[in-house]
Amino acid sequence: MKSLKGKTILITGASRGIGRATALLAAQHGANIAINYVSNQKAAAETALDVDQAGGQSVILHGNVAHENQTELIISRTIIAFNTLDILINNAGIISWKPMLEEKISTLHQIVDTNIKGIINTIYVAAPVMKDQGGGVIVNIASGASKTAYPNLAVYSATKFAVLGLTQALGPELEPYKIRVYSVSPGMVSTSMTNHQGMPPSKVATHILQVATESLKLKPGQNAEIFE
Repeated sequence: MKSLKGKTILITGASRGIGRATALLAAQHGANIAINYVSNQKAAAETALDVDQAGGQSVILHGNVAHENQTELIISRTIIAFNTLDILINNAGIISWKPMLEEKISTLHQIVDTNIKGIINTIYVAAPVMKDQGGGVIVNIASGASKTAYPNLAVYSATKFAVLGLTQALGPELEPYKIRVYSVSPGMVSTSMTNHQGMPPSKVATHILQVATESLKLKPGQNAEIFE
């Protein structure tokens, strides 16, 4: 993995799971970490403490990326804290394991708003910042469900298919500005979203940072898969 020393990384949904694991690993390599969270302030504070103890510097940013005005505050506060934004990892996501017709429509809308609208919001705000500073890297977290749709995951799968499409289109679109856009599709990962079944988040975090540092040679817009 290439050096992250002095780099600023904004990770959405960083208080737990894959986001937390990625923050801790990046901190061990000297990165500054902007820790975004929505609901679990305690977990975000614990992540920040662990980031600082691991050798990085942290700032905690409350905000819901599904809302454009909150996204703008998240990005601006990252810049205030660290003066730059080198890497954006769009990790925030929610899931429902119910058949679509058994789920509340409000929950289905929330999945869409977080999983795809949230990524659109962060890129829309962050990309001009990266353009002005001479470039950057954006990593969108997709899913194994973005390649094969599963029953009871219809809306979640739809959002993750959309993440791949967005990434594939933005890769060449933003490349002239030296902004490289990639996606990572992990299989089942042991988090609260999966009832702690699957591979360790740390394994996925390593893969994400290999993509973010371009240690893996990918074409703009390309997706990197990781399964057990």
